[in-house]
Amino acid sequence: MAALGELMAGTAHEINTPLGAIQASIWNIHRSLERSLTQLPVVLEQLSPELWAEFQLLLSWAQATQEPESSREERQLRRQICQSLADLGVAEAADLAPSLSQMGLTQSLEPVQQLLLSPQAAFAIETIYNIAAIHSNSHNIQVAAERANRIVAALKGYARRGDTDHKIRASIAAGIDTALTLYHNQIKHDIELTKHYEAVPEILCYPEELLQVWSNLVGNALQAMRGKGSLAIAVSQTTTDLAVSITDSGPGISLEDQQKIFTPFFTTKPSGEGCGLGLSIVSKILDKHNGRIELQSEPGKTEFRVFLPLDRPGEHPSQVPPPSA
Repeated sequence: MAALGELMAGTAHEINTPLGAIQASIWNIHRSLERSLTQLPVVLEQLSPELWAEFQLLLSWAQATQEPESSREERQLRRQICQSLADLGVAEAADLAPSLSQMGLTQSLEPVQQLLLSPQAAFAIETIYNIAAIHSNSHNIQVAAERANRIVAALKGYARRGDTDHKIRASIAAGIDTALTLYHNQIKHDIELTKHYEAVPEILCYPEELLQVWSNLVGNALQAMRGKGSLAIAVSQTTTDLAVSITDSGPGISLEDQQKIFTPFFTTKPSGEGCGLGLSIVSKILDKHNGRIELQSEPGKTEFRVFLPLDRPGEHPSQVPPPSA
């Protein structure tokens, strides 16, 4: 239960992230819609048919591109756009470049040169920016909603553990990806995640219990790295087993602690950050699967390797006896 509580606390933070993005995007859409509804009639009145055509072209570019992913990328793009505007003879290049760069425009601006040189340029670009913001924030809502749906689906899978008293055939890679979904917010910033999944068969297992294994191992790796480092996950097959490797670039585990790492209530985490049951639970779940776990660790690299037996020839779910109480 302690391990479950730790996972649920982390997941609450995970699901708050897309919900916060949805809330912010709705507010941005409301603001941009009000502004653009006021600005559009003015633009239509002031622009000639030729300039209106360039306005529509610039708007189509803004709606088809994505905003820069980081402030560094936006600053670099702003400098490039400012130089392009100056090359076209736009006197207000420094004033127009920020809005164009925030829209992520990378196209050549020559086809809209007359609009950029016109007295209406600043007002037209501001209008385009507000209309494009409606489009980009709508996209943000879609992405955030899909993210929330994936988290809820992962939680449903976790909550169903114990619903079956016999093994079922399941994909190990899919279970690992579910665990990664639950930790997405901790991974996406400063963790370099690499995955190498070989084409391996599904195996008979208790998938919801194995989800606890993957969640514990991934969660421990992220804690060890303190939010910054590299995480590598590999799935492969030996002659008798399906092998999963989870490797992090954390500080490592001492030889003395490695001897006690699977002991109940033993933890290397600072006080208040863990109860010392996670790896003990992992060990018990793998025993139930007739599997095993191995650990290799040195400063800068810790690897847990999980081995799960492949199905015996002719074995079917209905032939696998339920675990003893």
